[in-house]
Amino acid sequence: MKYPIYADIALTQKCNLNCSFCYAKANNHSKAEREILKLEDFSNIFDQLDELGVMRVGFEGGEPFVREDWLDILKEADKHYFTYFINSNATLIDDQVAKQISETGVDKICVSLDGSCAKIHDRSRGKYGTFNKTIMGIKNLLNNNVNVDGVITLTQYNQDDILNIIKLLTDMGVNNIVIMLLAMVGSAEANKSTCNLSYSKLKSIILKLTDLKKEKIIIPDLSIVPVGEGIIPWELYLPFIEENRMEDIKYWIGTERLDTLESNCYGCTAGKDNFYINAFGDVYGCSMMTSIPSLRAGNVLKQSISEIWNTSKIFNQLRSITMDELEGKCKECEYLKICKAGCRACAYSATNKLVGSDLRCPVEEK
Repeated sequence: MKYPIYADIALTQKCNLNCSFCYAKANNHSKAEREILKLEDFSNIFDQLDELGVMRVGFEGGEPFVREDWLDILKEADKHYFTYFINSNATLIDDQVAKQISETGVDKICVSLDGSCAKIHDRSRGKYGTFNKTIMGIKNLLNNNVNVDGVITLTQYNQDDILNIIKLLTDMGVNNIVIMLLAMVGSAEANKSTCNLSYSKLKSIILKLTDLKKEKIIIPDLSIVPVGEGIIPWELYLPFIEENRMEDIKYWIGTERLDTLESNCYGCTAGKDNFYINAFGDVYGCSMMTSIPSLRAGNVLKQSISEIWNTSKIFNQLRSITMDELEGKCKECEYLKICKAGCRACAYSATNKLVGSDLRCPVEEK
């Protein structure tokens, strides 16, 4: 049995913003009465992560800094072997909070910035005044020598603003920037007509960014994280194959990356080398699955993480299903063995099946 390499953990389900594409808030209305994990629960979880050999942990929400005892949780994490980072909107990070963060062992704060101006960012984040607070939060972190990664969620709102956002982050001193592609789950699925990017626009953005990388015009370490995080996801593969530019995929996918999965296995990594724990202790294959209750693998307050990892029916399904079992338009696609069938959360959200096709893909059924 392969043990998990990394885990994402939600410190809280609450958030001070209102993003229309958020997967985390999509199912909160049914969980309002549930009690979130306590500090002692996190201590127990961290012990188990050490025992499993987990190397990296991502803390998220909601917004992690909404939680009053966030510092106590980080101090507890500092007692353990894994490295950790935090995903945040940075609106609550004043100079004092930034100083407290700097005194912990956190590797970095990944800050979401979805616009180069208030008009775009605030619309994306669903609350007026957010942009200025986020910018100040980034500056406070940098002034206190805390590593910051910029995270841009690519949507209709900012599709024409990407280069401006990259420049703004770079000018502030942020050199590591990640562009996150949108998963059609939870709130994003419900609001896809207003936030989901067309494939033609996605393609043009990827090709443009690739050209800028080739010409070394883009200075920061810029990466694109597709949904599902497979080795060669269709979101990156298709634009290059359609333009006969497959050699350019190297600007996004390192040649040293080898596919360690069997050739007939899905590329989606959920439940294979990672998992997600929400603020209530529910365990899923990844954070994108948290809006789909039927994909819950267990709960850390009722079972050990090891038991969930080794015996969960959902996790065993995610590991054992093969592309021979795939249903829908992807099954006969000529690119299937390369893209490895896309995101299982998106496929399940669209088809109600783990073996369904990832319907976000624009390749038409033959």
